[in-house]
Amino acid sequence: MFVFLLILFLIFCLQIHNILLFPQTHGFDATGHIAYIRFLQTYHRIPLPFEGWELWQPPLYYVISSTLPSLKSAQFIGLFSWVVLLYSGYLLAKHLNRKKPNLQILLTLLTIPVLITLTPTISNELFSASLISLGLVLWIKYVSLPSIRTLCFTGIITGLAVLSKATAWILVATFFLDVFLIHRSKKMFVRLLVILTISLFISGWFYLKNLILFGSPFTASFDFSDIHPLTQTVVPRTFSFFTNLVPLIRMDLFQSHHVSFPVGTFFSWFYDGHNVIVPIQRFSKIGMVLILASLPIFVLSCVGVFRMIRSKNKNYQTLLIYSVLLMLSYIAYNFRLPFHSTVKGAFLVSASLPFAVSVGEGIQSNRVVNKIAPIISFCTQ
Repeated sequence: MFVFLLILFLIFCLQIHNILLFPQTHGFDATGHIAYIRFLQTYHRIPLPFEGWELWQPPLYYVISSTLPSLKSAQFIGLFSWVVLLYSGYLLAKHLNRKKPNLQILLTLLTIPVLITLTPTISNELFSASLISLGLVLWIKYVSLPSIRTLCFTGIITGLAVLSKATAWILVATFFLDVFLIHRSKKMFVRLLVILTISLFISGWFYLKNLILFGSPFTASFDFSDIHPLTQTVVPRTFSFFTNLVPLIRMDLFQSHHVSFPVGTFFSWFYDGHNVIVPIQRFSKIGMVLILASLPIFVLSCVGVFRMIRSKNKNYQTLLIYSVLLMLSYIAYNFRLPFHSTVKGAFLVSASLPFAVSVGEGIQSNRVVNKIAPIISFCTQ
């Protein structure tokens, strides 16, 4: 526990440092997100999808940001989201091990590099991921309990998640599959209806508006190619693109997402492959060391996933359902927009909890690794 608290303190200080020094205009489509905030402050209404590059996004994050005194203060939403994500991890770790929280899960969640790079940015990505993660944990921890209060709270968090980013619909789909494939209970279905009713009451209006005005609840700015033409070079999503591991061998940290789906995703999850915080450079010795240090973590997660699949634990099955649905959506999005900018670990950040659990399971499978796990986690930073 001491090691965990020490790492928590050090990384919290790092997060504060990054927020204070990080420019507001850096990060994934930061200027587009800022434009959304400025739009709300100027016109006091929810924008239409074609009115700006990021103005098609659900509004919750931007409404909150628009009420804050400055963009710098809006960056602290990322820190709040990071804390919520860690708290969700604590609840899940404690639920999986009722005697004491699983420190392997907490250490892994604390040291995932993509969370460090996203925290200081102005974006709805981490904010949405924190709400999705909390909703997932509430479902796992409380939905089997006959308490209307916990069902309402789960419904509220789910609704807020859906109102923050369309990715949260994967959470709703996970709930449905969990009921019909795992629990297979009429009582669970009734509880699901309660949660869904509350969440739709909170967020459904936004998607209904898009459906009525544009014929699709998920209308985006890139659907209006005459207003927002996509100027990036198309990278065909071929079999080679999804199997090419050459950039991993070459340690192409900063260009791999142009030519390889798995390596580009890997480097942007375990390292700042899109140069959000790390300056653009031809090669990074520290980056190579970090990637090599992350390989054991990745292997442990693969071992953990195998153990989770074999396990009859319903909690693990729920986490796996969400992870599979998220990965399929990520792949589909890459076919929808076949550009280098759509290959990035940030799109999978809401899978941080399932990833941490899989690493924890992998660590538990080996006594030696179990003892040195805190050192491995710390080295990835």
